Amino acid sequence: MNRPLSLIFNRKFWPLCCTQFFGAFNDNFFKNALIILIAFQSMSLGGFHPEQLVALCGGIFIFPFFLFSAIAGQIADKYEKARLIFYVKILEFFIMVLAVWGFIMGSLPILLSVLFLMGLQSALFSPLKYSYIPQQVSSDKLVEANALLQSSTFLAILIGTIFGGIVMAIPEQGTWYVSIGVMGLSVIGLLFSVCIPKASSLDSKLSIQYNPFTATWNLIHYIFTQKNIRLPILGLAWFWFYGAALLSLIPGYGKKVLGGNEQVVTFLLTLFSIGIGLGCIACKIIPIGSNFSAIFRFFPFGRGVFKFGTFKHDRYISRHQLKLGLVPIGALGLSVFLFDLFFQFPNLTDSHQNLVMFKDFIKTPGNFRVIFDFSMMAFSGGLFFVPLMTFLQTTSSKP
Repeated sequence: MNRPLSLIFNRKFWPLCCTQFFGAFNDNFFKNALIILIAFQSMSLGGFHPEQLVALCGGIFIFPFFLFSAIAGQIADKYEKARLIFYVKILEFFIMVLAVWGFIMGSLPILLSVLFLMGLQSALFSPLKYSYIPQQVSSDKLVEANALLQSSTFLAILIGTIFGGIVMAIPEQGTWYVSIGVMGLSVIGLLFSVCIPKASSLDSKLSIQYNPFTATWNLIHYIFTQKNIRLPILGLAWFWFYGAALLSLIPGYGKKVLGGNEQVVTFLLTLFSIGIGLGCIACKIIPIGSNFSAIFRFFPFGRGVFKFGTFKHDRYISRHQLKLGLVPIGALGLSVFLFDLFFQFPNLTDSHQNLVMFKDFIKTPGNFRVIFDFSMMAFSGGLFFVPLMTFLQTTSSKP
């Protein structure tokens, strides 16, 4: 009999999960500290206003994924993964050394360069973790593995986001404590990476294309020739675009639209992280009837999902076999609650001269709908992501 969440104690899984946890913690601890530093200390660079720089931070972090993901995927297939993860964590340590130097010098160009390098490090790590899981976890545990990995990741994002904002807000000493934090977190992640069991190379004879543009173009061409993985990859790409765009806008939205201070911005980011984590965990336990799921066959995306999915008449979506009925439900929730958030704009406060503190924000009745929409958007994201990623892993691993 399988125990619930038994993978937590699996020697082949928990070191990777912990390594990912502290990596995501560190990324978001630094990133949110930098965002708070820019947004609330009115820093500018090259003619960009603080609000523009905050939005630009998201793009700087994501851009390496576009440039280097194809090469990173080839490297992950060619070499043994545990050793590569260890090397990536060493790279993270040296990037954090550069971050400390940037804080000491008070140099925004150095800190933005660190943000780009953190995106590069994450781009190298992502294909390693997602391809490692199918090699070490049995197919009936893939949904659980992805749910645990993603929920722990967003828990790390939550903690990193909260502490990044809180620590940076400490008067005069904020940058010093952030420097200590990023160094300590990188060392902890490095130590956990040593414990990851080896995973054999998938194709040791693979010839790596080191030109990022050629590698990316060839990957895109390959994706569009493979009907079984094309739609899931497009769905996941849409999800990451949606999430990255939304997260980059939250600081400006919280300050300029809601009139909130750093606490309110951190609270909104916290809601988003908690919601996605709960959505990921819910993929394993939510009951849903096949007749209800059949409604989504009327939507174009729903037809595509069920065409390539393995939907059956079992009551539970994600027990021992993958079913994709939650994907269109998650996509619908992501869209509906975002539209509802947009239509609340006319009802929000008009005067933002004095930034509202968290305790005053939650006491305002009109803001409960904002809180609800943020929570449900994030929850829907978890429902959307886990089944689709699991399906991609099981499908792409087949010859």
